[in-house]
Amino acid sequence: KSVAEGIKKVFDDPTSAEHVAARARVLVEERYSWDLLAPQYGEVFQTVKPRKEMKKILFLAPIYPPDIGGPATHALHLVRGFRAAGFRVRVFARFRTRLLSIFRILFASRYADILYTNDVTASGIHAWLSRKPYIVRVGGDLLWERAGVNISMREFYARGLHRKSLRFVIGKRVLSRAARVIVPATNLVSLYENVYGIPPEKIILVPNPIPEGNQFHEEVRLRGLQESDFRGKIILFAGRDVPYKNVSVITRAVEKIPNARFVHVKDTAHTDVKRYIALASVCVSAATTEFSPNFILECIGAGKPVLVSREHGLSFPLPE
Repeated sequence: KSVAEGIKKVFDDPTSAEHVAARARVLVEERYSWDLLAPQYGEVFQTVKPRKEMKKILFLAPIYPPDIGGPATHALHLVRGFRAAGFRVRVFARFRTRLLSIFRILFASRYADILYTNDVTASGIHAWLSRKPYIVRVGGDLLWERAGVNISMREFYARGLHRKSLRFVIGKRVLSRAARVIVPATNLVSLYENVYGIPPEKIILVPNPIPEGNQFHEEVRLRGLQESDFRGKIILFAGRDVPYKNVSVITRAVEKIPNARFVHVKDTAHTDVKRYIALASVCVSAATTEFSPNFILECIGAGKPVLVSREHGLSFPLPE
């Protein structure tokens, strides 16, 4: 019901919605940019090893383009940034055969100065086994995401539903031995400090970046996509079809809105996602908890009205 009401407010008062979207875009562009964030990553790495001792990075990424989603997009940009800065980067992606992956990564880690992983269990355990210094970037909380419960992350841990999980035990060990733990959202800082017991000095908040607005619209224009390709009111969500994203909630909400169409973009290239965003009327994420979501940030960067949970994990409050 609240999702449907939020979407209706956008269509009933488009002037106010545009004003709110403009305010949010200013906030995002002040805080979320690769130009601002790249130096932060450099500083994090140099707290582990001096730059002259850190020439070779082994990058572990279970989700990597052409996969869709925030982790894949972030991984690609980060690898490009490392290489542009003069690092030698070797990437291991999509861990389909666990035992073979372990042996291959342990062998490759012998020649790396430091490991970087963007997952706690799927690839973090490989870094933990390597006995080399490693940095973990945690883009969300898989324990809550895969629990299949329709409650927020905060409530999930408050009820103690995590205590008997093997994933929690493994994750705690991987994070405890990491040299640094990078998170993109404020709600993850408190989670890993208070629940997982990670010392606060090891947890670094680095928010997700977004593309510059003018570059975003230029890419869309060059591909010749027109407003006439879409009809009616377009409600957009782009991301994986996993339970905690509550895609069915958006579907039911859109059914209550006249002349509205729900478009769910999944399993496609990131450039295609950006084209859909350019044509959307409003962008929606119905997850009860989010972690500075890339999709919402990109929609704000494109000047679109967005609807997202108050537990969004952004480092600033969104206008309502």
